[in-house]
Amino acid sequence: MTKPQRILIGGSSGTGSSLLKNLLSRHSRIFAGSETWLFTKKELYENFIRFKYRIPFRFPLGLKSHSYHLYNGMDLVHAEFGWNWKEIKGILKNARDFPQFVDSYFERPLERYDNDIWIEKTPANAFLFKEFLDGFPGGKVIMMVRNPYQTIYSLISRNFGLLRSTATYLLNTSACLRVIGEDNLLICKYEDLTEFPERTLSRICSFLQIEYEEQMLEPTNPYRLKVTRLPSWRYDEMSEVGRIERTIADEVLGSIHSSLRALQVSDAGQRCFGLTQRNITKIMKILNYPEREIEAPDLSGLLQNQVIKDRFSRILRGYNSGFQYPVELRKPGSDAKKLAV
Repeated sequence: MTKPQRILIGGSSGTGSSLLKNLLSRHSRIFAGSETWLFTKKELYENFIRFKYRIPFRFPLGLKSHSYHLYNGMDLVHAEFGWNWKEIKGILKNARDFPQFVDSYFERPLERYDNDIWIEKTPANAFLFKEFLDGFPGGKVIMMVRNPYQTIYSLISRNFGLLRSTATYLLNTSACLRVIGEDNLLICKYEDLTEFPERTLSRICSFLQIEYEEQMLEPTNPYRLKVTRLPSWRYDEMSEVGRIERTIADEVLGSIHSSLRALQVSDAGQRCFGLTQRNITKIMKILNYPEREIEAPDLSGLLQNQVIKDRFSRILRGYNSGFQYPVELRKPGSDAKKLAV
């Protein structure tokens, strides 16, 4: 039996990865269901036999995501996948390694919808793109990116807060760049997807070695999902595609700029997640986003207080990102007024 194509989508929250996933789900060959968080657990790549029995559990036995995101356990029971936990435990019992379990898990929805490609989208997938490509021969990953200011503003609108929004963008994007240059990586910009959807989707289909289908741009809900729009979103993810960028007030824009200028990946973040790009200036240069100067207030004191509170909260919850906190304030003199916007 020919193995299906295995595809992950990851990147920062707020970059349009849900939009991309739902557009791809309309293709006749692609199954792209709800987020599972399955591919965010580093232990499953490293020692599946030892840790597979923790897959069904939440706190305190559940596996924590190897990322900046605070998520314990997995979401494997969704209507479109067609499994219940009793059945999942059955395939877990017989699985000898992580790829075998994954293939068994996706076999049912692929047969149900007559697909031969599966896509799993969870933003935190970004942190284990490399492990996925190493452990799943022929696997491919799609990195979703977006202008940092619009992304962070979107996350702030979802009550992430300034520190968490900035750190999420910085860390998730840097994590994706661990596999920059890999043949099985494709970078998709939100701006391209919304402004030139047909051209962008055609490029993605070429990457997946399938034909582009016009129905991908038709507003449909193939799995009849109940929730396709969060309260903070400006559009329904199952509706038509169109470029929607919010106008950011000068005061908010200045705060976002100050936060991007002040924060960088810490030494602990580099060690914990294997990150090589530490600050937003280098990341945006790689992603080819333009730059300009913005007048911004000094929010280093506010951000430092938020770092202390966030780190303490993570330690109390037993997350490694509390003990090895992944971001820090840049040293005075290292800030640049000119950043990507």
